[in-house]
Amino acid sequence: MKKVVLPILVFLLSLEIRAQVNSIKSSSIISSTVGGGDRRNSGGGGALAYFFVDLMLNNVVQWQTQVLEKREEMPELVSLELRLQTGLQPSNYYLALPRIRANWGLFSTDFRRSYLVESNPLGSTKDISWNDWQILQINLIQSNHASFRVGGGIMNEDFNSKNTFPEYTMALSLSSKSKIYNGEFEFRTASDPLTGATPRWELNAHVNKKLFDRNRIHGFITGGGVLQEYYGKTDVWAFTAGMVFKIY
Repeated sequence: MKKVVLPILVFLLSLEIRAQVNSIKSSSIISSTVGGGDRRNSGGGGALAYFFVDLMLNNVVQWQTQVLEKREEMPELVSLELRLQTGLQPSNYYLALPRIRANWGLFSTDFRRSYLVESNPLGSTKDISWNDWQILQINLIQSNHASFRVGGGIMNEDFNSKNTFPEYTMALSLSSKSKIYNGEFEFRTASDPLTGATPRWELNAHVNKKLFDRNRIHGFITGGGVLQEYYGKTDVWAFTAGMVFKIY
């Protein structure tokens, strides 16, 4: 009996493991078909342009000047961050989330490359990837121990028809008095304006611990978790770990 049951369990497990990539790709194709065409030129450009003009009309230059005046006290206000982060959902799939963010006082821009790789007991793999660019983020709250930002940009599916959707973020960062430890919480959501679908929403959280300071380079080890949902039906979650380098 065991000789019969074991191969069946292995076969069913392999089907479940490979479901994430296939499900996301098929949902993307369905959304493209229902929406009636190519989204590669769509995105959040119009909304971002309006948001930026509105900010300029509301004394953003003065606001930026006031923020940069705190640079001596908070040198990280003008900085570059490189995050090398990977995730693991035990025995099922792996995530790679390398990203880079540039900060300039009130403003930030953030680019992330997202990879999802699935494996199965038979040894084969499947992969899928996205380009996530938060074109403009506004650092609404900035202090020595807390920051809060909101932003908008695009999520590009690097598969099928390479659809592009507007994506928006909110992020909160809290640090200890010594700044050796800090925690970050981020929420992302992308929307399809043609169909009303949600290509992805994401919640990720992690804790960073400072390891070293070398002149202007500051290194941290990071660990946490990420939860994603694609097109309202495909869930992806993973434990994450990696390194963060900040230059300021």
